[in-house]
Amino acid sequence: MRAKEFVIKESTGFKVKNGLTYLSLDQLIQQQKPEPEVDEAIGLNAPHRRVPDAELQDYLGRVKNKDKSNKSDYYTKPHVHASSLKYSDNGTEIDMESVRQVITKRPTELLKQNKKLEHSGGHGEVSFNTGLPALKGLCVDEDTGEFIFVDTCPGAGGCQSYCYVKGGFYIMFKGPWEKMSQTLNFLLNDPAGFEEQMASEIETLRAEYEAPPAWQISIRWHDSGDFFSPEYMDMAVRIAKRFPSVKFYAYTKMGSAAAAQLPDNFIINWSEGAKPEQRKIIKIHQQTTGKPIKKSEVVPKEMFSKMLIKDAGKQWQWKSPEIYDAFKNSLAAKYKIQPDTILTYDQMEKTPIGTEPKWNVIVKPGGDGDTSANRRDVIGTYLLYH
Repeated sequence: MRAKEFVIKESTGFKVKNGLTYLSLDQLIQQQKPEPEVDEAIGLNAPHRRVPDAELQDYLGRVKNKDKSNKSDYYTKPHVHASSLKYSDNGTEIDMESVRQVITKRPTELLKQNKKLEHSGGHGEVSFNTGLPALKGLCVDEDTGEFIFVDTCPGAGGCQSYCYVKGGFYIMFKGPWEKMSQTLNFLLNDPAGFEEQMASEIETLRAEYEAPPAWQISIRWHDSGDFFSPEYMDMAVRIAKRFPSVKFYAYTKMGSAAAAQLPDNFIINWSEGAKPEQRKIIKIHQQTTGKPIKKSEVVPKEMFSKMLIKDAGKQWQWKSPEIYDAFKNSLAAKYKIQPDTILTYDQMEKTPIGTEPKWNVIVKPGGDGDTSANRRDVIGTYLLYH
Protein backbone atom coordinates (compact mmCIF):
# COMPACT_ATOMS: atom_id res chain seq x y z
CA MET A 1 0.00 0.00 0.00
CA ARG A 2 1.41 3.37 -0.97
CA ALA A 3 1.16 6.22 1.52
CA LYS A 4 -1.01 8.33 -0.82
CA GLU A 5 -3.68 5.63 -1.09
CA PHE A 6 -5.28 6.26 2.30
CA VAL A 7 -6.08 8.88 4.91
CA ILE A 8 -6.68 7.94 8.54
CA LYS A 9 -9.55 9.39 10.53
CA GLU A 10 -10.50 8.84 14.15
CA SER A 11 -13.57 6.89 13.12
CA THR A 12 -13.70 3.12 13.30
CA GLY A 13 -15.31 2.54 9.92
CA PHE A 14 -14.31 2.29 6.29
CA LYS A 15 -15.22 5.30 4.11
CA VAL A 16 -14.56 6.58 0.63
CA LYS A 17 -14.74 10.32 -0.06
CA ASN A 18 -13.36 12.42 -2.91
CA GLY A 19 -11.48 9.42 -4.20
CA LEU A 20 -9.63 8.86 -0.90
CA THR A 21 -9.98 5.74 1.23
CA TYR A 22 -10.46 6.40 4.94
CA LEU A 23 -9.37 3.72 7.38
CA SER A 24 -9.41 3.54 11.14
CA LEU A 25 -6.19 2.88 13.05
CA ASP A 26 -7.43 -0.63 13.87
CA GLN A 27 -7.99 -1.34 10.19
CA LEU A 28 -4.52 -0.14 9.25
CA ILE A 29 -2.93 -2.28 11.95
CA GLN A 30 -4.91 -5.27 10.69
CA GLN A 31 -3.47 -4.73 7.20
CA GLN A 32 0.05 -4.52 8.55
CA LYS A 33 -0.01 -7.82 10.47
CA PRO A 34 2.91 -10.00 9.39
CA GLU A 35 1.76 -12.88 7.23
CA PRO A 36 3.39 -16.32 7.27
CA GLU A 37 5.32 -17.04 4.10
CA VAL A 38 3.75 -20.51 3.80
CA ASP A 39 0.28 -21.91 4.37
CA GLU A 40 1.10 -24.46 7.05
CA ALA A 41 0.33 -23.26 10.58
CA ILE A 42 3.09 -22.47 13.04
CA GLY A 43 2.46 -21.54 16.66
CA LEU A 44 1.43 -17.94 17.41
CA ASN A 45 1.11 -17.23 13.70
CA ALA A 46 4.85 -16.52 13.53
CA PRO A 47 6.03 -15.27 10.11
CA HIS A 48 8.22 -18.04 8.71
CA ARG A 49 9.15 -20.21 5.78
CA ARG A 50 10.07 -23.86 5.55
CA VAL A 51 13.66 -24.46 4.47
CA PRO A 52 14.55 -27.18 1.96
CA ASP A 53 17.23 -29.52 3.25
CA ALA A 54 19.57 -28.65 0.40
CA GLU A 55 19.35 -24.91 1.12
CA LEU A 56 19.94 -25.39 4.84
CA GLN A 57 22.78 -27.84 4.27
CA ASP A 58 24.44 -25.32 1.98
CA TYR A 59 24.05 -22.49 4.50
CA LEU A 60 25.21 -24.49 7.52
CA GLY A 61 28.22 -25.63 5.52
CA ARG A 62 29.18 -21.99 5.01
CA VAL A 63 28.71 -21.36 8.75
CA LYS A 64 30.88 -24.34 9.69
CA ASN A 65 33.61 -23.26 7.26
CA LYS A 66 33.28 -19.61 8.35
CA ASP A 67 32.63 -18.65 4.76
CA LYS A 68 31.24 -15.09 4.69
CA SER A 69 31.34 -14.63 0.92
CA ASN A 70 27.52 -14.65 0.70
CA LYS A 71 26.79 -11.17 2.04
CA SER A 72 23.02 -11.72 2.08
CA ASP A 73 23.34 -14.36 4.80
CA TYR A 74 23.47 -11.66 7.47
CA TYR A 75 20.00 -10.36 6.56
CA THR A 76 18.25 -13.44 5.19
CA LYS A 77 19.55 -16.28 7.36
CA PRO A 78 19.50 -16.87 11.12
CA HIS A 79 22.72 -16.73 13.09
CA VAL A 80 24.01 -20.23 13.88
CA HIS A 81 27.15 -20.84 15.93
CA ALA A 82 29.71 -22.94 14.07
CA SER A 83 30.75 -24.94 17.14
CA SER A 84 27.18 -26.22 17.53
CA LEU A 85 27.43 -27.97 14.14
CA LYS A 86 28.81 -31.46 13.60
CA TYR A 87 29.74 -33.25 10.41
CA SER A 88 28.06 -36.50 9.41
CA ASP A 89 30.10 -39.67 9.13
CA ASN A 90 31.05 -38.76 5.57
CA GLY A 91 32.89 -35.72 6.93
CA THR A 92 31.51 -33.36 4.31
CA GLU A 93 27.87 -32.72 5.22
CA ILE A 94 26.39 -31.25 8.39
CA ASP A 95 24.64 -33.76 10.64
CA MET A 96 21.12 -32.30 10.50
CA GLU A 97 19.75 -34.59 13.18
CA SER A 98 22.27 -33.23 15.71
CA VAL A 99 21.08 -29.71 14.86
CA ARG A 100 17.48 -30.79 15.49
CA GLN A 101 18.48 -32.22 18.86
CA VAL A 102 20.09 -28.94 19.92
CA ILE A 103 17.16 -26.77 18.86
CA THR A 104 14.35 -28.97 20.21
CA LYS A 105 15.84 -29.30 23.68
CA ARG A 106 13.56 -27.48 26.11
CA PRO A 107 15.25 -24.62 27.99
CA THR A 108 15.50 -25.16 31.75
CA GLU A 109 14.75 -21.48 32.35
CA LEU A 110 13.32 -18.68 30.25
CA LEU A 111 14.34 -15.72 32.40
CA LYS A 112 17.89 -14.53 32.89
CA GLN A 113 19.74 -11.50 34.18
CA ASN A 114 22.19 -10.10 31.63
CA LYS A 115 25.04 -7.66 32.17
CA LYS A 116 23.06 -4.61 31.10
CA LEU A 117 20.23 -5.45 33.49
CA GLU A 118 22.68 -5.85 36.35
CA HIS A 119 23.19 -2.08 36.04
CA SER A 120 19.44 -1.51 36.05
CA GLY A 121 16.95 -1.98 38.83
CA GLY A 122 17.43 1.22 40.77
CA HIS A 123 14.89 2.26 43.39
CA GLY A 124 14.81 -1.21 44.97
CA GLU A 125 14.22 -3.20 41.77
CA VAL A 126 15.60 -6.51 40.57
CA SER A 127 15.49 -7.05 36.79
CA PHE A 128 15.30 -10.09 34.50
CA ASN A 129 14.68 -10.65 30.80
CA THR A 130 13.94 -13.19 28.13
CA GLY A 131 15.14 -13.10 24.55
CA LEU A 132 14.79 -14.61 21.08
CA PRO A 133 17.22 -14.79 18.15
CA ALA A 134 17.66 -11.43 16.45
CA LEU A 135 16.09 -10.82 13.02
CA LYS A 136 15.83 -14.51 12.03
CA GLY A 137 15.65 -17.73 14.00
CA LEU A 138 16.19 -21.37 13.08
CA CYS A 139 13.49 -23.70 14.44
CA VAL A 140 11.98 -27.12 13.87
CA ASP A 141 8.32 -27.83 13.20
CA GLU A 142 8.09 -30.67 15.69
CA ASP A 143 4.95 -32.04 14.01
CA THR A 144 6.77 -32.65 10.73
CA GLY A 145 10.47 -32.50 11.62
CA GLU A 146 11.03 -29.76 9.03
CA PHE A 147 13.39 -26.85 9.64
CA ILE A 148 11.94 -23.35 9.40
CA PHE A 149 13.34 -19.84 9.29
CA VAL A 150 11.35 -17.54 11.57
CA ASP A 151 11.20 -13.77 11.17
CA THR A 152 11.58 -12.69 14.78
CA CYS A 153 11.82 -8.97 14.00
CA PRO A 154 9.36 -8.37 11.13
CA GLY A 155 9.24 -4.62 11.86
CA ALA A 156 13.00 -4.11 11.69
CA GLY A 157 14.21 -1.60 9.12
CA GLY A 158 17.50 0.29 9.13
CA CYS A 159 18.37 -1.10 12.57
CA GLN A 160 19.32 -4.40 10.90
CA SER A 161 22.61 -2.89 9.82
CA TYR A 162 23.73 -2.12 13.39
CA CYS A 163 21.85 -4.72 15.46
CA TYR A 164 24.02 -5.21 18.55
CA VAL A 165 22.70 -8.75 19.06
CA LYS A 166 24.24 -9.74 15.72
CA GLY A 167 27.67 -9.06 17.19
CA GLY A 168 29.72 -9.26 20.37
CA PHE A 169 28.81 -11.65 23.18
CA TYR A 170 25.72 -12.96 21.39
CA ILE A 171 27.72 -14.49 18.53
CA MET A 172 31.09 -15.14 20.19
CA PHE A 173 29.89 -18.18 22.11
CA LYS A 174 27.50 -20.99 21.23
CA GLY A 175 25.58 -20.75 24.51
CA PRO A 176 23.52 -17.64 23.65
CA TRP A 177 22.60 -18.99 20.21
CA GLU A 178 21.52 -22.35 21.55
CA LYS A 179 19.55 -20.85 24.46
CA MET A 180 17.67 -18.32 22.31
CA SER A 181 16.98 -20.87 19.57
CA GLN A 182 15.61 -23.33 22.12
CA THR A 183 13.45 -20.58 23.64
CA LEU A 184 11.99 -19.64 20.24
CA ASN A 185 11.43 -23.27 19.29
CA PHE A 186 9.62 -23.92 22.59
CA LEU A 187 7.51 -20.79 22.11
CA LEU A 188 6.35 -21.80 18.62
CA ASN A 189 5.83 -25.53 19.18
CA ASP A 190 4.18 -25.34 22.61
CA PRO A 191 2.90 -21.80 23.27
CA ALA A 192 0.73 -22.94 26.17
CA GLY A 193 3.64 -24.77 27.79
CA PHE A 194 5.88 -21.75 27.28
CA GLU A 195 3.31 -19.47 28.90
CA GLU A 196 2.93 -21.74 31.91
CA GLN A 197 6.70 -22.12 32.37
CA MET A 198 7.12 -18.34 32.20
CA ALA A 199 4.37 -17.91 34.79
CA SER A 200 5.97 -20.54 37.03
CA GLU A 201 9.36 -18.81 36.88
CA ILE A 202 7.77 -15.46 37.71
CA GLU A 203 5.94 -17.03 40.64
CA THR A 204 9.27 -18.39 41.90
CA LEU A 205 10.82 -14.92 41.65
CA ARG A 206 7.88 -13.44 43.56
CA ALA A 207 8.37 -15.93 46.36
CA GLU A 208 12.06 -15.01 46.54
CA TYR A 209 11.93 -11.23 46.15
CA GLU A 210 8.52 -10.01 47.26
CA ALA A 211 8.91 -11.28 50.82
CA PRO A 212 10.16 -8.55 53.21
CA PRO A 213 12.37 -6.67 52.61
CA ALA A 214 10.47 -6.59 49.31
CA TRP A 215 12.12 -5.85 45.95
CA GLN A 216 10.22 -4.71 42.89
CA ILE A 217 10.54 -7.36 40.17
CA SER A 218 11.01 -6.00 36.65
CA ILE A 219 10.93 -8.19 33.54
CA ARG A 220 11.97 -7.14 30.05
CA TRP A 221 10.51 -8.95 27.08
CA HIS A 222 13.35 -9.37 24.59
CA ASP A 223 16.92 -8.28 24.90
CA SER A 224 16.60 -9.42 21.28
CA GLY A 225 13.70 -10.33 19.05
CA ASP A 226 10.28 -8.65 18.99
CA PHE A 227 6.54 -9.25 19.21
CA PHE A 228 6.43 -10.91 15.81
CA SER A 229 2.65 -11.46 15.83
CA PRO A 230 -0.48 -10.17 17.60
CA GLU A 231 -0.88 -13.63 19.14
CA TYR A 232 2.52 -13.38 20.77
CA MET A 233 1.74 -9.88 22.04
CA ASP A 234 -1.51 -11.21 23.51
CA MET A 235 0.45 -13.81 25.45
CA ALA A 236 2.71 -11.15 26.95
CA VAL A 237 -0.33 -9.08 27.97
CA ARG A 238 -1.99 -12.11 29.60
CA ILE A 239 1.11 -12.76 31.68
CA ALA A 240 1.31 -9.11 32.75
CA LYS A 241 -2.33 -9.18 33.85
CA ARG A 242 -1.67 -12.40 35.75
CA PHE A 243 1.07 -10.72 37.82
CA PRO A 244 -0.03 -7.13 38.53
CA SER A 245 2.69 -6.63 41.18
CA VAL A 246 5.45 -7.29 38.60
CA LYS A 247 6.61 -4.59 36.18
CA PHE A 248 6.97 -5.60 32.53
CA TYR A 249 8.48 -3.60 29.69
CA ALA A 250 9.74 -4.02 26.14
CA TYR A 251 11.16 -2.25 23.13
CA THR A 252 9.37 -2.86 19.84
CA LYS A 253 9.44 -1.94 16.18
CA MET A 254 5.94 -3.31 15.66
CA GLY A 255 3.48 -0.44 15.39
CA SER A 256 0.56 -2.57 16.55
CA ALA A 257 2.41 -3.50 19.75
CA ALA A 258 3.40 0.10 20.50
CA ALA A 259 -0.17 1.30 19.93
CA ALA A 260 -1.78 -1.51 21.94
CA GLN A 261 -3.91 -1.06 25.05
CA LEU A 262 -1.76 -2.39 27.88
CA PRO A 263 -2.23 -3.05 31.59
CA ASP A 264 -0.76 -0.48 33.97
CA ASN A 265 2.22 -2.72 34.79
CA PHE A 266 3.36 -3.07 31.16
CA ILE A 267 5.39 -0.33 29.41
CA ILE A 268 6.22 -0.36 25.71
CA ASN A 269 9.04 1.70 24.16
CA TRP A 270 8.70 2.43 20.46
CA SER A 271 12.13 1.78 18.95
CA GLU A 272 13.09 3.94 15.99
CA GLY A 273 14.67 2.24 12.98
CA ALA A 274 11.54 0.32 11.95
CA LYS A 275 10.11 -0.26 8.48
CA PRO A 276 8.06 2.61 6.97
CA GLU A 277 4.75 0.79 7.37
CA GLN A 278 5.38 0.38 11.09
CA ARG A 279 6.36 4.03 11.53
CA LYS A 280 3.15 4.92 9.69
CA ILE A 281 1.08 3.16 12.35
CA ILE A 282 2.86 5.11 15.10
CA LYS A 283 2.37 8.44 13.35
CA ILE A 284 -1.33 7.81 12.96
CA HIS A 285 -1.61 6.61 16.55
CA GLN A 286 -0.13 9.90 17.72
CA GLN A 287 -2.43 11.90 15.45
CA THR A 288 -5.58 10.13 16.61
CA THR A 289 -4.76 10.10 20.35
CA GLY A 290 -2.94 13.43 20.59
CA LYS A 291 -0.45 11.84 22.95
CA PRO A 292 3.33 11.50 22.64
CA ILE A 293 4.70 7.98 22.48
CA LYS A 294 7.48 6.67 24.69
CA LYS A 295 10.40 5.86 22.42
CA SER A 296 14.08 5.05 22.08
CA GLU A 297 16.59 6.33 19.54
CA VAL A 298 20.04 5.10 18.56
CA VAL A 299 22.13 8.27 18.34
CA PRO A 300 24.50 8.44 15.35
CA LYS A 301 28.02 7.67 16.49
CA GLU A 302 29.50 10.74 14.84
CA MET A 303 27.54 12.95 17.25
CA PHE A 304 29.39 11.73 20.35
CA SER A 305 32.31 9.39 19.53
CA LYS A 306 34.99 12.04 20.12
CA MET A 307 33.32 13.36 23.26
CA LEU A 308 33.70 10.25 25.45
CA ILE A 309 36.72 8.77 27.17
CA LYS A 310 37.16 5.68 29.35
CA ASP A 311 37.94 6.24 33.01
CA ALA A 312 40.13 4.10 35.26
CA GLY A 313 37.26 1.66 35.68
CA LYS A 314 36.96 1.23 31.89
CA GLN A 315 33.61 3.09 31.84
CA TRP A 316 32.78 5.74 29.26
CA GLN A 317 32.59 9.29 30.63
CA TRP A 318 32.23 12.75 29.09
CA LYS A 319 35.58 14.44 28.55
CA SER A 320 34.39 17.59 30.32
CA PRO A 321 31.17 19.27 31.52
CA GLU A 322 31.47 21.72 28.63
CA ILE A 323 31.64 18.90 26.10
CA TYR A 324 28.58 17.27 27.65
CA ASP A 325 26.66 20.56 27.47
CA ALA A 326 27.56 20.88 23.79
CA PHE A 327 26.34 17.35 23.12
CA LYS A 328 23.11 17.95 25.04
CA ASN A 329 22.37 21.03 22.94
CA SER A 330 23.08 19.17 19.69
CA LEU A 331 20.86 16.29 20.84
CA ALA A 332 18.06 18.71 21.65
CA ALA A 333 18.35 20.35 18.24
CA LYS A 334 18.45 17.09 16.28
CA TYR A 335 15.49 15.45 18.01
CA LYS A 336 13.51 18.64 18.73
CA ILE A 337 13.40 18.24 22.49
CA GLN A 338 13.92 20.80 25.24
CA PRO A 339 17.47 20.81 26.72
CA ASP A 340 16.12 21.12 30.26
CA THR A 341 14.32 17.77 29.86
CA ILE A 342 17.56 15.90 29.08
CA LEU A 343 19.16 13.87 31.88
CA THR A 344 22.21 11.66 32.06
CA TYR A 345 21.51 8.14 33.28
CA ASP A 346 23.06 9.00 36.67
CA GLN A 347 20.86 12.09 36.97
CA MET A 348 17.77 10.03 36.17
CA GLU A 349 18.68 7.49 38.88
CA LYS A 350 18.69 10.32 41.43
CA THR A 351 15.41 11.78 40.18
CA PRO A 352 12.22 10.67 41.97
CA ILE A 353 9.91 8.69 39.69
CA GLY A 354 7.02 10.80 38.42
CA THR A 355 3.76 9.86 36.74
CA GLU A 356 3.84 12.14 33.68
CA PRO A 357 6.11 11.61 30.63
CA LYS A 358 8.76 14.31 30.85
CA TRP A 359 12.40 13.23 30.77
CA ASN A 360 14.75 12.36 27.91
CA VAL A 361 17.59 10.17 29.13
CA ILE A 362 21.04 9.62 27.62
CA VAL A 363 22.30 6.05 27.96
CA LYS A 364 26.05 5.64 27.53
CA PRO A 365 27.53 2.28 26.46
CA GLY A 366 28.82 -0.14 29.03
CA GLY A 367 28.06 1.24 32.46
CA ASP A 368 24.54 2.61 32.05
CA GLY A 369 21.56 0.30 32.45
CA ASP A 370 18.05 -0.02 31.10
CA THR A 371 15.92 1.60 33.80
CA SER A 372 14.81 4.53 31.64
CA ALA A 373 12.83 2.15 29.44
CA ASN A 374 10.81 1.05 32.46
CA ARG A 375 9.88 4.50 33.82
CA ARG A 376 6.68 6.24 32.75
CA ASP A 377 8.19 9.65 33.46
CA VAL A 378 10.80 9.03 30.73
CA ILE A 379 9.45 9.83 27.28
CA GLY A 380 12.70 9.30 25.33
CA THR A 381 15.77 7.08 25.72
CA TYR A 382 18.80 8.03 23.60
CA LEU A 383 21.26 5.16 23.18
CA LEU A 384 24.92 5.85 22.52
CA TYR A 385 26.32 2.66 20.99
CA HIS A 386 30.09 3.09 20.83
